[in-house]
Amino acid sequence: MGGDRVPTRILEAFERLTGVSATEQCGSTETGPFAMNPPFGRKKPGSFGPPLHGVHVAVVDEHGADVPTGTVGDIRVSGPGIMDGYWSDSAMTRKTLQRGWVHTGDLGRFDEDGYLWFAGRRKDIIVRDGHKVAPLTVEEALSAHPAVREACVIGVPDAVFGELPHAYVVLQAGAAADPQELRAFVGGRLAEFMVPSEVHVISGMPYKGPGKIDRELLRMRAITAALIEQVPFFKNASGDFLRDVIPRLDEREYAPGDVVVHEGDVGDEMYFLTKGQVQVLRGDPPQRLAVLREGSFFGELAILTDAPRAATIRALGDVEVYALRRDAVLQIAWIHADFSRYLEDAARQYATSPETAGD
Repeated sequence: MGGDRVPTRILEAFERLTGVSATEQCGSTETGPFAMNPPFGRKKPGSFGPPLHGVHVAVVDEHGADVPTGTVGDIRVSGPGIMDGYWSDSAMTRKTLQRGWVHTGDLGRFDEDGYLWFAGRRKDIIVRDGHKVAPLTVEEALSAHPAVREACVIGVPDAVFGELPHAYVVLQAGAAADPQELRAFVGGRLAEFMVPSEVHVISGMPYKGPGKIDRELLRMRAITAALIEQVPFFKNASGDFLRDVIPRLDEREYAPGDVVVHEGDVGDEMYFLTKGQVQVLRGDPPQRLAVLREGSFFGELAILTDAPRAATIRALGDVEVYALRRDAVLQIAWIHADFSRYLEDAARQYATSPETAGD
């Protein structure tokens, strides 16, 4: 097993099935292995074990001072196996390697026996109304539910609380559990501010590399939920498709009266309205054809047909859109045949009903 922390219940199930206990350890490309449970000694499932011989591991506060036993802090590593630096990246080297110590970006704590316990990645910590929420803690609570096979918790920006925890959950085969049940289950184990504001049950986790959940993809998916949940194709799209399309989305804001699209321009982008309302205008003097609200999307037909824009799109209030450039649309259509077919179907519908498709 490797790539990310393995839930304790999986370690226990592995030992029941095989009669062999797994030996957990921790390391990174920058440090090499630096902590390990004794292969033939006392293991503490869920921990990284004590530091390896000859390797120095420190858990420190923001000032670099050692924190007391049981207190969570930043994990730093020094020893003969650490890197000399990143190839051709002196800036990143200075940030990560300081005075002979690798700043791992991981959070952890030592127990009274000197075993190291992982507490999450610093960059993944969620700050909800001043309270710090460790995703790992919430994920462990969710994973304790008998119906849950896998869980991932991310922070999503919120205008009131700063961030809110959202959970993505994969259920055991044949099991059933709705979001309300899972939130109540976590609420019985953790403080109220740690309970996910939303729980999404999905068919499978997105991964990057061996065993690492793609948290950034889930975070971007949550942020663009207004788009994904409203447009049927995006709502049912595969993880590979979302991984390709989401990083290409360019977020833009418009003030009341601003023009998003000019009538007569050749279409070069695809737009998704995620906040506010816009009006569709055509002709001179302009005639209002329609008002579009959150979840609407427009522009893909002009990209396909190299046609001029059929109408002007103007912001009615503060508006936010995600724009997908022409080259990105065509690249994604070339990579993903199902998206290409979707666009072709839209073009056919436009050809048979131009007065409605033009809106």
